[in-house]
Amino acid sequence: MHSGFRWWNGGLGALLLALAIAGCQSDTTKVEQEQAGEEIAEQARIDELRSLPYLTYAKKPAGDGEESGVVRYESARSWPGYNLYTIRGMCRADLVDMRGRVVNSWSDTLCQRWAQAELLPEGDLLVVGRETKRKRYLLRLSWQGEVIWKKYIPSHHDIERTPNGTLLALTLTNRRVVLNEKERLIVDNLLSVLDESGEVVESRSLFDILSADSAQRALVDNRAREGKANDLLHANSVEWMREKHLFGTSPLYSADHVLVSLRHQDIVAIVDWKQRRLVWWWGRDELSGPHDATLLENGQILIFDNGLGRGQSRIVQIDPASNRIVWQYEADPPESFYSSALGSSQRLPNGNTLISNSESGEGFEVTAQREVVWKFVTPHQNSQHQRATIVRMKRYDPGVIEPLLRARRAG
Repeated sequence: MHSGFRWWNGGLGALLLALAIAGCQSDTTKVEQEQAGEEIAEQARIDELRSLPYLTYAKKPAGDGEESGVVRYESARSWPGYNLYTIRGMCRADLVDMRGRVVNSWSDTLCQRWAQAELLPEGDLLVVGRETKRKRYLLRLSWQGEVIWKKYIPSHHDIERTPNGTLLALTLTNRRVVLNEKERLIVDNLLSVLDESGEVVESRSLFDILSADSAQRALVDNRAREGKANDLLHANSVEWMREKHLFGTSPLYSADHVLVSLRHQDIVAIVDWKQRRLVWWWGRDELSGPHDATLLENGQILIFDNGLGRGQSRIVQIDPASNRIVWQYEADPPESFYSSALGSSQRLPNGNTLISNSESGEGFEVTAQREVVWKFVTPHQNSQHQRATIVRMKRYDPGVIEPLLRARRAG
């Protein structure tokens, strides 16, 4: 009886233990399935946000008595200059001084929207615009607003002058590729070099460059969706490296490297133009819908992290050598600064950062200690008193702008 009891007790214990393990495994599987379901639902929500068109006017009307123009200015702690901001839905760019006074303005009547405007040292304005959904163009205007040239090119989001004097722009094309063993139609983003007259000289496919890297190709495939042309990449800023003192100090920095932000991949990347290869990328699981990546003099990278789906934006400064965030700006409270799309940040010579809260039609300057020392609110509104959204704001040194102003007065 005694030994039989031991056998029964041991057998029962083993059975109960097996049932408990099975129950735990079942619970674990259930939790994992629930977590996977939540992740899929969250990704679907963010994908829906990504697909929404950029706003032309702020969602909320301006309040009665709400100020516009420069509403805060601490001159002793701000960096002096002139601020260019592009008004997306009005196809207009205004250059304002630190008091908010307009010193020059450019516009185009045959236009649906302006995606970006860049001021050159000689006073010409480069514009990425669109007349209709399918009719995109690059435009070069003089300081006086006269058309120097207009080229109907499938351009989008950004253009700049490279260190060697050519122009670098983002362009797009539809093409069929194999993703997850299926042929799909995608919107490919190209890095395109143009001459000074606006003619395309050479282009590079960002899809091909990213796909050549096995790790990144897997991430690209993960964003593939059924249906119409997949906007897999959605590049929104491009910058040719020009910090010569960094060249040769690390494989990250070279006269042939280009920095690009890819909103729908949630990354920023460095690509080698000549070798057509991916040098470095960062941001997945950290950034959400980023914009406007810029390389700083110390080799670190400043990024506008929109926080798509989080309901709050931030500015992050990343050290690409360690992939570590070394500085960031968030508002207080965090949700008071949120632009689900667009947005820009610029590091100023005194260490301050100029930020555009695009969907609110605002630009503001913060110190390294995150204190706001200058703030501008666009006066442009629609008939419902909604402020016009802005694309980016950039501050130009007085040494660039004031000779142009003097020449105009003299002429």
